[in-house]
Amino acid sequence: YEPFNFPVVDPSTGLARLHGIVGAVVDNITTTMNITYSLLPPLDGQYGMVDEEKQEIIGMPRTVLDGAADVAVGPFPDHPLLSEHLHRMAQILDASSAFTFVTGMKNEYDDSPTKFTDAFDGTTWLCLLGGFAAIHLMFFLHNILISRPTSMTVLDSFTKWLFGMFAVLLQEATSEKPSKIWFERLAQGLWLIVSMLLSYMFLGAMRANLIVLTPTLRIDDLDQLLQHPEIKLYYAAKSPGENLMNETQGELGKRLHKHLRLNSEGVYPFIRLLDENVRDTLADRRGAIMIEEKFMLMGVSKWCVESPYSFYFPKYPPRRLALFFYASKTLPAELLKDIDMSIMWLQATAVPFMRERELLMGHLGCLAGNEMKTSESMKAVQLRDLDTVNTSLLVGHTLAIAAFIIEQAVHRIWRAASKNQSQD
Repeated sequence: YEPFNFPVVDPSTGLARLHGIVGAVVDNITTTMNITYSLLPPLDGQYGMVDEEKQEIIGMPRTVLDGAADVAVGPFPDHPLLSEHLHRMAQILDASSAFTFVTGMKNEYDDSPTKFTDAFDGTTWLCLLGGFAAIHLMFFLHNILISRPTSMTVLDSFTKWLFGMFAVLLQEATSEKPSKIWFERLAQGLWLIVSMLLSYMFLGAMRANLIVLTPTLRIDDLDQLLQHPEIKLYYAAKSPGENLMNETQGELGKRLHKHLRLNSEGVYPFIRLLDENVRDTLADRRGAIMIEEKFMLMGVSKWCVESPYSFYFPKYPPRRLALFFYASKTLPAELLKDIDMSIMWLQATAVPFMRERELLMGHLGCLAGNEMKTSESMKAVQLRDLDTVNTSLLVGHTLAIAAFIIEQAVHRIWRAASKNQSQD
């Protein structure tokens, strides 16, 4: 059961020895204690440990219980039925793992360009419109309330105010002293506010033109996984993992068992979980593999080399595992004690039972992350991105023309009334 144990035949001697995390422990112990061993597969052809329905020990632990073998290397999760009939060896800390699942995707991130008009909200638009309207209204009030020479036309007044406003914006000296009239100062302040809103608008446009990379679907726990009945669950049949799923209790367990009945597939032997058809199903978001974590990391490291897809492990695996292997209680008590002491001594001296290069078949560069990303590229500005600016200018000029017409009409009415009064 890679990467925990797998046999390797020495071509020079023809003898097979166990490799892997747990296999290296066995090899270290037997070499230190000058013990030779032979390898034997489970007699019933099953890797599982307990048949939950019949409450019977099966697989390699059954072979040990029947006296055909001395040690079931495993690894196996702790189970009360196994501990009752077999001797549970000292825990191998390097073999601690998790029962988890892995999902796949063809694209780790989605490109989500934001439209220009979505860069700022409706309140900002109202402020811009209100600012333009208020400025033009003050132009109108200025010509009504303040006496001006008749030679000063509306165009002259607008031009003078326009250059004055930009002078205020650029903080440059003007040709005349600052006005003491309250509404002129108010107009200048209002112009500064509108200018800041305009600068914010174009800054938002630049941000909106950046291509934002958002993560695709990430499933972080079993509850989220079970919310997708369309996802097919693959698992290793006749394995401890099958036992762990059957043991899941509570409401979550009921949902899991229902999902397993409706949309799942038990794969035997479990190495077929790394087949291309299973991998492609994960990449299409139509499947997930429920399996022990270290084995799946080894498989994903191989997929990272062979395929362009990305894969994701959840933040919260369904179950953390402390993995053990079991020995027959018929072995001498002193021998069992010596083996346990050897395991603890090897771990105390930090003997590496397996190197990373032996655990991984490739690399883990295709593991998807959760962080947001921003592309260095920008999308081209399109004509529709400028619709909002053009609309604002059109509305502003329309209000200016309307104010000019109203101002001229009121001015003519006022002059006519003044003329009639003078004649009377």
